[in-house]
Amino acid sequence: MHMFSGAWENAKGTFLAMRKYITLMATAHLLSINLGKVFFLPPPPLLAHRYMRTIPNAFIASMSASDLLMASFNTTFNYVFMRDMRWDFGPAYCSVNNFLAVVTVSASVLNLTAMSADR
Repeated sequence: MHMFSGAWENAKGTFLAMRKYITLMATAHLLSINLGKVFFLPPPPLLAHRYMRTIPNAFIASMSASDLLMASFNTTFNYVFMRDMRWDFGPAYCSVNNFLAVVTVSASVLNLTAMSADR
């Protein structure tokens, strides 16, 4: 018996425990992001009340939508990819995923820039 075999088994168990913990934390984080964006997405108040239809509120609604797209269609799949070190979602979604990452980040940056220019 090798003198480090017990240490390897302990390290392997610790790694699996950490992986489960990180997965649990990432799941909670992603759920809170998605639920938060869905519940606080501004379009219903924007449509319901005329005085809420302002340019800054439109920018906030647009940025909220782009953040929701990022959290729903990009972050979740990238987390699974980084955790498992392999892409299980097919080559077509790989291209879509990379495209959505660029588009949603660009939309957020442009919204922040427009909001700053509007101020």
